[in-house]
Amino acid sequence: MTELIDDEFDLEDQNDDMFSFGKKIKIDLADMDYTSWRETLDKDRETLKLLDIMIKDITPEHDKKLQELKKVIKGKIENPINWDNKKIIIFTAFADTAEYLYENLSPYIKDEFGLNTAIVTGSLDGKTTAKLANRDLNTVLTCFSPFSKDKNLLMPGNTTEIDVLIATD
Repeated sequence: MTELIDDEFDLEDQNDDMFSFGKKIKIDLADMDYTSWRETLDKDRETLKLLDIMIKDITPEHDKKLQELKKVIKGKIENPINWDNKKIIIFTAFADTAEYLYENLSPYIKDEFGLNTAIVTGSLDGKTTAKLANRDLNTVLTCFSPFSKDKNLLMPGNTTEIDVLIATD
């Protein structure tokens, strides 16, 4: 990284508006303490490097929330509240979290329980472990909720079901 040198700033060449906040606060570049600013940035860089190293240790196998979610899913599937109702819907705010959950839960759910999982987000129309010709939003939702979506009328003879849906709101 290039070192910042105090004489690299031409104080006469600066646009005062760039260093104004609102209408009342103006910062004079001559008042800035570049030395302590640089030291603080160096400390921040070291902290970020350490965080990067620590984050690399977080894998799906060591992700406690993901492992807990697997236990909750297992409990719901093995002990459904309503007779034979294994439906689960997982909402998350972020599409990347939904994709992470789909990537790490769908193989587990398919292998352990033989059930299909699907994902629907604003950026992803539909992805599923179910063998479907169409994977659009309506098809995925119809296979997830066959009674409310009148699947027998829309997809006569198709017995494919999706039991776990991961979605963003």
